[in-house]
Amino acid sequence: GQVEIGISSNFSGGGGGSSAGTVDKFVALQNTGTGNASPNINVNNTTAQAITWLSEIHKDSIYTHSTSTNPEEITVTEAGTYLITYNINTENNGTNRFVPKAFVYINNVVKNRTMGTSYSRGSSYDTVTTTNWAGIVELSANDVVEVRMRKDVAGQTTAVQVQKEGTS
Repeated sequence: GQVEIGISSNFSGGGGGSSAGTVDKFVALQNTGTGNASPNINVNNTTAQAITWLSEIHKDSIYTHSTSTNPEEITVTEAGTYLITYNINTENNGTNRFVPKAFVYINNVVKNRTMGTSYSRGSSYDTVTTTNWAGIVELSANDVVEVRMRKDVAGQTTAVQVQKEGTS
């Protein structure tokens, strides 16, 4: 999966770099390689599981993030209007259906209207799902952004694992 957060001086609000048209951005992958996320993230759970971002692609100075300490947290240091996108790959190797729901959380509170969802019928049909969302969110300085995923509906009783970026 991937997360991208960007702020542009063309949006209303603060941030956006030093000149018009520039974008300060943060881009990270759940992890490089293939297979299950490591450590495993089982989203076949009624409690939303935080997605960790273990491989940074790009991080401008207005973002704070660590790949080792609380890698699910991305902090913005400037208030403004942000475009947030996320993409989360999962694999359902069981024989029953699985419907995940993912949301953006700001300071540990779910942000309404940030839901992404997908559907898997199970190993006899389609095992890999991709859940994504993109939208504009107003953030304050020092807000902490996370993406979390849980099951919405699942006949599946076995684990459904988040996958690394290279898994197809």
